[in-house]
Amino acid sequence: MKKMWTKSIFAVAAALLFGIFLIPVSVSAAGADGTENTASETAGATAGWNGFHQSPDSQDWYYYKGGEVQRGLNSVIKGTVNGTNAWWHVVDGEVTYDTTIAKNSRGWWCIKDGKVDFTDNGFATNSNGTYKLTRGKVTFKENGVIKFGKYWYNLSRGRLVTGPTVAKNKNGWWYIDRTGKVDFGYNGFAKNSNGWWYCKGGKVQFGTNSVVKGVVNGTNGWWHVVKGEVAFDNTVAKNSNGWWHIQNGKVNFGSDTVAKNSKGWWVIQNGKVNFKYNGFAKNSNGWWYCKGGKVQFGTNSVVKGAVNGTNGWWHVVKGKVAFDTTVAKNSNGWWYIEKGKVNFNADTVAKNSNGWWMIQNGKVNFKFTGIASNSNGLWYINNGKVDFSANGTFRSGEFLFDVNNGEAVEFGERVVQLVNSERRAQGLDPLKADTAMNKAAMVRAKELPSLFSHTRPDGSDCFTVLDELNISYGAAGENIAGGQPSPEGVVASWMYSPGHRANILNENFTRIGVACYYSPSSSWTYNWVQIFAN
Repeated sequence: MKKMWTKSIFAVAAALLFGIFLIPVSVSAAGADGTENTASETAGATAGWNGFHQSPDSQDWYYYKGGEVQRGLNSVIKGTVNGTNAWWHVVDGEVTYDTTIAKNSRGWWCIKDGKVDFTDNGFATNSNGTYKLTRGKVTFKENGVIKFGKYWYNLSRGRLVTGPTVAKNKNGWWYIDRTGKVDFGYNGFAKNSNGWWYCKGGKVQFGTNSVVKGVVNGTNGWWHVVKGEVAFDNTVAKNSNGWWHIQNGKVNFGSDTVAKNSKGWWVIQNGKVNFKYNGFAKNSNGWWYCKGGKVQFGTNSVVKGAVNGTNGWWHVVKGKVAFDTTVAKNSNGWWYIEKGKVNFNADTVAKNSNGWWMIQNGKVNFKFTGIASNSNGLWYINNGKVDFSANGTFRSGEFLFDVNNGEAVEFGERVVQLVNSERRAQGLDPLKADTAMNKAAMVRAKELPSLFSHTRPDGSDCFTVLDELNISYGAAGENIAGGQPSPEGVVASWMYSPGHRANILNENFTRIGVACYYSPSSSWTYNWVQIFAN
């Protein structure tokens, strides 16, 4: 201080010699690097001057270095301005009396009326945002939800992050409002970059696994919450009011379907599981058998109910209606399934993976042994099932059948096949089997044991049987035979006899009826009749 005073006296003495009076002023300043500078300032800046100086024209204060205003300098610099020693905000070399946050090499500082306010422990704002202060300086290490005073704020590297959003600290995740503070009164859904979260009392409820009402993405509804987060999934989830069908995270109250979760598939009505439902229900994958509101995947049976508006007994495989054609069972028996449903009018031979079965009134008749037919032909049935190992001659009622590996051909039908083979060999048209004439032939075959003749037991002509059965004809013929045990044998006998052969190869005949009456007590046992007509 004594040294500065000496320089001041020298300046006064020099001034007196020239008749000039100057008032000395002592100024301290710090450089842009934060170091403090000391210099003596007069009314006019001189070469080498460092520090702040006021412009005599505008009364503005500027920062000098080497006697020149430091245009382009933007910093916070220590020095004396207007008699006040402080750290001042310099923009383009000029002191700015603003309120902001500005930086120098030591950090970012809260500027109030142009100078650093080291007493501020709150928040300050510049064009980049709002920042937390500690003794006037931005604390960039502050991250998360932190308490200042009576409020909790959301910070990221010291910067206040406003909401609405969700942010965390060691105590949990919190709802942040538009001012960047935790809103402890908030109840509802809130979003951050990780998703949508259910909050209560401003805090994310990670223990919540439920269906909760609120607004998500601008849509009001009931939302599926898993561990506090909205799960935008497709499932069935519960709350205290029941179990609900969730589509894209939200309850679909218009849903009537069958939907799944990890516990199974469920009947949905008006968006809610109906645990009282028993019967069939539909989704895009098919029709399902449900009991207590749940699909019964363990059910493999024939079950009664309505499917597609049709009441009936339906074939269920692993809980699903199988719209197949097969033979399937329930506790009442085995049934013929046609397009998934029992056909109680069916009298046929039908198959499943276990074999071919005799069907009567839609049900397998395990007591049946004999010949039965379907669209593929005639079959030998043993205890309700086609016996593909059967070979030989079998009787069913009054008819005889030639069976080869389970497939049967009625004797009369086989005779027609053999006759037409003979006719083709001679270039003749085949004869057409006539059902009514088959009946007429059977009438005549039953008469042969009592009278083996073309004359009937009542003395009438053999062709009167055609009149009795109202069968019209122009010309007719009859062949009879007895004793031959097979169609091949009887046709061979007829073809060996000129008269019988002539009937078989008569080009005027177009129709034929054939019958073999089996009577073990008769003279011939096998009683054969052919009737021809045009």
